[in-house]
Amino acid sequence: MKLIKPVFLLALLVLCLWACSQKEKISEYNKSAAEKIMKKDYKGAIEDLTKIIELKPNDTAAYFGRALTKLTAEDYKGALEDYNKTIELNPKEGWAYFDRGNTKARLKDLKGAIEDYNKALEINFGNSQAMLNRGDCKLAIGDTTGACADYKSAVELGNTQAAEALKATCK
Repeated sequence: MKLIKPVFLLALLVLCLWACSQKEKISEYNKSAAEKIMKKDYKGAIEDLTKIIELKPNDTAAYFGRALTKLTAEDYKGALEDYNKTIELNPKEGWAYFDRGNTKARLKDLKGAIEDYNKALEINFGNSQAMLNRGDCKLAIGDTTGACADYKSAVELGNTQAAEALKATCK
């Protein structure tokens, strides 16, 4: 019995040291990814964010960051996969629905984009950009009445771009 305590303590110490080294690695990869994004080295940033995910497979922020980086790099299918995983890990992340809606719009899945903007607005109704983008999608599928209602709501939320769209589209 006396031998078990020191072995347990040693195992606990090793586990703590390993966890600290993992946190340091994750921090280094985060910093590196941010620096690469600033330099528009999206491929390098995606590699760093992937390393974080390998170390911490349920890291919502890493999936979200990688999705946004892929979206910026115009890898829409890759971005969509990472937004799906972000939402799977955290279904209350309104910005993931917003950005997934943007991704779906770029992939010409306008009905899917509208669904995502609806969810983003359900979580954060004050997102005037989601309201504007949803209006743009509605206009693109021929729902001018719905688009005008969204533009009007976005204007009420203070979105100046929506004011231009409202003036140009709605009489």
